[in-house]
Amino acid sequence: MKYIRAYLLLKLFLAIVVPSFIVVIVMSPLYQRVSNSAQAQEQIVTHFENSNMITALGQYVIDAETGVRGFALTGREPFLEPYFAALVRLEQNTALLTQRFAGQSQLLSQLEELQRNFELWQRNFAEEEITLIRQGLPVTELLAPAKQQMDLVRQQVRLLSQTHNTLLQASRSAQIEQTQSAVLLASVGLVAALLIGLLLAFLIAYSISARVREINHVATKVKQGDLSQRLVIRGKDELSQLADTFNAMAETLERKVQVEQQARVALNLQVEQLVAAKTRESKLISEFSELLQACESITEASAVVKQTVLRLFSGSSGALYYSSDDSAECLISWGDLTAPAFCRHDDCWSMRRGKNHLFARSRHDLACAHTTPDSNAALCVPLLARGDVAGFLHLCVPLHLTPEQGISWLEQAEDVAVNIAEHIALALANLRLREHLKALSFRDPLTGLYNRRYLDDYVERELARAARSSQPLAFLMLDIDHFKQFNDRYGHQAGDEVLLQVSQLLQQQIRSSDLVCRQGGEEFVVVIPDLQSADAIAKADAIRQQIALYPFDIAGQQLGVTVSIGVAWFPAAGETLEEILKQADSALYLAKQQGRNCVRSFKDLAGLQILAS
Repeated sequence: MKYIRAYLLLKLFLAIVVPSFIVVIVMSPLYQRVSNSAQAQEQIVTHFENSNMITALGQYVIDAETGVRGFALTGREPFLEPYFAALVRLEQNTALLTQRFAGQSQLLSQLEELQRNFELWQRNFAEEEITLIRQGLPVTELLAPAKQQMDLVRQQVRLLSQTHNTLLQASRSAQIEQTQSAVLLASVGLVAALLIGLLLAFLIAYSISARVREINHVATKVKQGDLSQRLVIRGKDELSQLADTFNAMAETLERKVQVEQQARVALNLQVEQLVAAKTRESKLISEFSELLQACESITEASAVVKQTVLRLFSGSSGALYYSSDDSAECLISWGDLTAPAFCRHDDCWSMRRGKNHLFARSRHDLACAHTTPDSNAALCVPLLARGDVAGFLHLCVPLHLTPEQGISWLEQAEDVAVNIAEHIALALANLRLREHLKALSFRDPLTGLYNRRYLDDYVERELARAARSSQPLAFLMLDIDHFKQFNDRYGHQAGDEVLLQVSQLLQQQIRSSDLVCRQGGEEFVVVIPDLQSADAIAKADAIRQQIALYPFDIAGQQLGVTVSIGVAWFPAAGETLEEILKQADSALYLAKQQGRNCVRSFKDLAGLQILAS
């Protein structure tokens, strides 16, 4: 059996080592070719740099000729600057190229010939022309031979460039040839290694296929669920050891499956309970959302929230806070929590950060300032509406839980708390917006007083109450005297300021149970419940005097303003608002006719009618 085991190992060794050895043999020359290719690539880069320097050499020759020619035509020394600069750069460039062309005799000889011809042009023509021009002598005889000499220099530059490019092309061709031969050699070697590896693998697979088929047959039955199947493979080689290991694994798996089946039954029961609990939560939250949408006020919504949290978080305590001006007001609380009626926005970390804040005293977590000393663990969830933090939901753990159990309880309840907090935030924001819009629809935008729309609703209720209790209801209609002339003289901004100050004076003169409305323009209506006729007239006159004596500060001037007031009351002036306001308006018109800055009641109209008859 030792021989069998050694034989299997030998076959595996041959299947791996022989192809690997062939790959190494093939890759060795390939690596050499790649290294040569890299060197050839570096040579090509050097050739390109040399080519650029040869091109620059030709440009320096042109610059030198141009400088001498410009000086010859103009006689101006600045034209020689390109000539002298070209001499320096040409000398530097020639020195660099001489170093780079080391070992390349053809290029070196052409470069030396170029340098000699250029120096000949410089010495025999360029310097001679410059000297003659500076002495004021003609240089016509030198121009033709100078040009011939320079043409020869340019021709040698082109010859040098052509020779260099020929060498560059030869280098690139050699690189391509080396690369192609290396790829061909690698391809042949890799294919040979692959074929040999496949052949050895096939032989090894064929030699052990019978046992593998037996293992596969039994393994398939085990896979299908028959865990009683066992392998019977005799021997001491690797496959027999694999069979023994497989049998032990099958026995272990059979025992684990039995344990797993028992655990699955228990898990299914837990899942059913969890699904039932989640279904109940979803149903409660859905019902909660519908109830919130149907609420007409924040008070109703708070009651719905309290009912729902008591059902969702049984045994817990907590509170709901909502922003009111510069603090947060406790709308509701439940359980054993004694929540403060108000707290500052900075008292709650969830309002500061706009994120959930979980506090556990056992972990020495940071507690909110509104948290009571007897609270061991609590969760604050911010109410986020339209990007703003409008309050927070404060949830405390049931008192019978241990600190560890309390933390776990809060972590499990956090998702549900966040869900209902989103519904609460949206519902309260909508209710507050609705109340704000309703208040705006009942208010005069300039003075902040109630408008005619609110007056209609208010008087309808007050008339019904006055009729039930047989109590009077007084109506005062005020009009600012000469208001149009005031506007024409001082401007509409000053007129608005008068209306605003008059409205403030009227609010100071009435009780909290009375009502001041802006009827429109410069007219105001004051409704005073439970006031007899004589008292109503006296009250109107007191208001008139207060306004007449008040110094109105308009645009830095102290101005006097007076009002005329018409008084009527229920039920003597009528049974409806329209009837009563008509009588009050008539009395106001009478006050205007009789000199303004006075008070008249609808009874005065009856007296005038008697006198007239």
